[in-house]
Amino acid sequence: MEQTLTNSIQDYLKNIYDLTENGESASTNALASKLNVKPASDLTVSLVDSPDPAINGAEVKYRITIVDIGPTTSTLVTLITVLPSSSVFKAATSTQGTCVHQNGVVNCNIGVLGVGRSAIVDTIVIPSSAGQLTSQASVFAPDTFDPTPANNTAIE
Repeated sequence: MEQTLTNSIQDYLKNIYDLTENGESASTNALASKLNVKPASDLTVSLVDSPDPAINGAEVKYRITIVDIGPTTSTLVTLITVLPSSSVFKAATSTQGTCVHQNGVVNCNIGVLGVGRSAIVDTIVIPSSAGQLTSQASVFAPDTFDPTPANNTAIE
């Protein structure tokens, strides 16, 4: 068993480094075919409400901006916004993709977002009681590695 494991590891490493018999290294494609390598791209999200302070019974608009800082294009970009519990959902529109509201959460499928490009989602709610309104927006792209996840969530 130990010998089989050792041979498997050696074969795996040989395939990763893929040295030919004359010692030349192969392309990085050999490494990518053995490992699940995701492209890196830094997505950011910002969230602004208006008016602030909100007026009970009057519309409040949350403007959410998603930006792909790069260095590569992001795919399957998704925005999830948790709306204030003391509000009634009215509408959600996006400059790209589609948004669906269910049980106080707006889920937007933004799709592909190129480097330096942005998408804007406007969500409108009506406060149903007096007090502080808090909304949280989070963006992610499961097919992309984000080196700076701290800027993927915004709270207002």
